[in-house]
Amino acid sequence: MVGPVSTTGAGRRGDEEGLVPESGAVLLTIATHGGTGNSWVGGAMPECLLGPEWEGAFRHHGHLLTLAEHLPELPGGGVLSILLREGFAVYEPDTEYPDIGVACVVHPPSPPDRRGVGRLASIRTGHLVQIPTGAEVPYFVKVGGAPDLIQDGPRAARRLADDGFAFLLQVDDNGYPAGFVTGDFPFGFGALYVHARPDGRGGVAEVVAGFTQFS
Repeated sequence: MVGPVSTTGAGRRGDEEGLVPESGAVLLTIATHGGTGNSWVGGAMPECLLGPEWEGAFRHHGHLLTLAEHLPELPGGGVLSILLREGFAVYEPDTEYPDIGVACVVHPPSPPDRRGVGRLASIRTGHLVQIPTGAEVPYFVKVGGAPDLIQDGPRAARRLADDGFAFLLQVDDNGYPAGFVTGDFPFGFGALYVHARPDGRGGVAEVVAGFTQFS
């Protein structure tokens, strides 16, 4: 069941300086009806990720979301997809960088696969839309600013910083609409924290999944 309505997440504001300043942070929610655009949650993975150039790298992954707007410039003008490795669970060891079972893939814009490949059976499909300023709805994605942590910062945060990565965005299970998820939430009713390495020109050179937290 979706938890208390909040626009700021369940935990404390992290001390980490994000790639995008707090003043430029954008909050996104899930529109189950009437949403448009090239950013979506659930459904099939982008069809380009099933092409020969990826050599079947994501055969055993499910599509969580694709984000095409509100990000710093990505390599090649691409978009970002977040994929969960088959069997991924927050109570398993693979929940922190660099061995986390979540793939953050930058790729050319691409529609969902028409055959439905990569669809997560437990998650419905919706579009990502920006939350208007002042609206009291829970965010599903926060782009920029500092992370809203559920627990104290993990060891992975230090490893990420040492490798040149800064906080980019978080995906928060608290932002799913009621009935959108069947069974367990992807992050144990917690959150995924995604990091990026800046390219020195205001854009992003690389995106990685950093860590998950749950209460």
